[in-house]
Amino acid sequence: MRYSQSFIKTLKEVPADADSINASYLQRASFIEKKISSARK
Repeated sequence: MRYSQSFIKTLKEVPADADSINASYLQRASFIEKKISSARK
């Protein structure tokens, strides 16, 4: 099976709202998913 047909959804772009390098890697690999933006002011 080709990787493009697998169930794993990965991102090629770096997320703009990532807090750290580790968070951007985890978001790109679909280990974590950000549902809402932070509510800090």
